[in-house]
Amino acid sequence: MVSKGTRFLKIVFVLVGAFLVSLSVLLPVLMENATNHHGLTPTFGSIYLRFLSPFVTIAAMASSFIAAAAILSFEKSRPSRFSVLLGILTLSVFVAEIVLSAYVSTVRPLSATTLAPLAIYVLMGLVPLGLACTLFTIASMLSYSSRS
Repeated sequence: MVSKGTRFLKIVFVLVGAFLVSLSVLLPVLMENATNHHGLTPTFGSIYLRFLSPFVTIAAMASSFIAAAAILSFEKSRPSRFSVLLGILTLSVFVAEIVLSAYVSTVRPLSATTLAPLAIYVLMGLVPLGLACTLFTIASMLSYSSRS
């Protein structure tokens, strides 16, 4: 039987996760509109590379460790296939964040190619998406572990 506290926590995780999914779409679109409308795309790219890219890399790495710890803490509960698929999706999003961030901040400058603003916007959208996937994974494991 699922307790009221577990059910409430699961609902909170799902609602916050849904908000983060919508933010993962809205944030890049709003940022692109703001930078293009005011002609700030080159300035934004250099500011992003200097300040935000290292933050995104560190946040993605920390989030992936947290997600892995949360997934492993529920290992003995024999999670459902859905929970396992969500865990794989979560870690895949974090791997994409880390790889894209490493490309934007290190590989691209070494190859002397210009930075596509789309790469920055995609990376900005991956951060809340990864956090949302983490919350969905934990919520699915909470509901499954409370039944057993």
